[in-house]
Amino acid sequence: MFRLHAHRSAIHLHIHGHGHGHSHSVGVGGLGLGCSCPSKHHPAPWPWRPLHTAQPLGVHPLSADPLPPASAPIVPTPGDDLATAAPIDLHSASPRARALAGLLASFKAPIRFAFAYGSAVFPQKGYSSAANPADRPMVDLIFGVTHPTHWHSINLAQHPHHYSSLRLLGSSAVANVQDMGAGVYYNPYVELDGVVVKYGVVSIARLASDLANWDSLYLAGRMHKPIQVLRHDSRISIAQWSNLTSAVKLALLLITANRPAGMTHVTPKELYTTLAGLSYRGDFRMAFKYLENPHKVHNLVATQMPYFDHVYRALIDQEFGHQLTWEPADPVGESAGASGGAADAHGRWIVDASERSRTQWLLELPRQFADWTRFEYARAANKPAPTATRLTHDEAAAVAMEMATSPYLEKCLNGALYRTIAWPALTQSVKGIATAGASRTVKYAGAKLSKGIKAAK
Repeated sequence: MFRLHAHRSAIHLHIHGHGHGHSHSVGVGGLGLGCSCPSKHHPAPWPWRPLHTAQPLGVHPLSADPLPPASAPIVPTPGDDLATAAPIDLHSASPRARALAGLLASFKAPIRFAFAYGSAVFPQKGYSSAANPADRPMVDLIFGVTHPTHWHSINLAQHPHHYSSLRLLGSSAVANVQDMGAGVYYNPYVELDGVVVKYGVVSIARLASDLANWDSLYLAGRMHKPIQVLRHDSRISIAQWSNLTSAVKLALLLITANRPAGMTHVTPKELYTTLAGLSYRGDFRMAFKYLENPHKVHNLVATQMPYFDHVYRALIDQEFGHQLTWEPADPVGESAGASGGAADAHGRWIVDASERSRTQWLLELPRQFADWTRFEYARAANKPAPTATRLTHDEAAAVAMEMATSPYLEKCLNGALYRTIAWPALTQSVKGIATAGASRTVKYAGAKLSKGIKAAK
């Protein structure tokens, strides 16, 4: 038995041995979570639930939400059919979530972590939910596995038809191709129990690193948006909490970059639209009119506000309680005293976007991403680029203080996003031609172009 609690400075895992009189503490990366057994001497700071249980939407499993606690993994039941189930509910006991989890039973290869995402899972403006199966979008799945070569070896034996001609080179070659770019191997247009899916395979280590360090923001960026976790992994749960916290810091910096330092207002729509769009800011597909729906981010947020609330509200209260204060909508008129957007129907956050807060957010971004922001700042401000591989804390703090009120702040952040995202995203797209095969690549590209053209009209 154990418990996690989050702190802003470091992740700590405390495991108390009952009856043995000792405990252990493990540190994990730039954000902290402590883990210990709840007891009368060490009460849980928020509703405690074990990490192995199924939780809603990929939120940190210990978030203080009002939803019914899940006491067991998602188990499909008779009658759970994706074709007839209602859009996914806010908890993993919904028929649609159980139906999605049932798809995992099609694989003999061990899956440690899995989630579903996309317009086939969550309602999204402009995407079909028609009764005709041919008109429905594919169900998007991601599988986290421990040993990709071993996993593909088992899966090639069971499902050779899922793969392109790369299967002829064996599981080692498939795993080597997977490791290129962002480290994901996709098999699109696969039918499982009558449901057409696209599933991607990634190593647990690679996924955890992207979540914590933003190596490519390929899957970490996807996980800034609502997802339905189908199988949990404690390592990924911890890394995802760090990923979401870093994303909020970056979004707040982007939103307030061109506002005077000090108190300001940020609406949920502003914040969630910025969060949903982070991973698209360096994606080459967004630069071409018909390769991606130009309204994708707006459409996604417009129909998924309750899901974004569910993912981020508890995290913001816990991690940003001293910098963000919720202000309910004023039925008479707007409150005065801070700049920013007008309140939406529910309210807005009062945000402390002072120089001190911005400096803190910059310093707490993932290390490689923070390095890119400093590099971009040096270029924009015509300053010498940092020569040291790693700056001391004092040196990094001095640069962050300059950047916090610099007119180049937004440009530097967007430049860092481009440098992080562009190459892995391009590599994944090129790699997809080999992993999907010619016919499925043409089919997938045609579907994308059709959506892009339809959205542009």
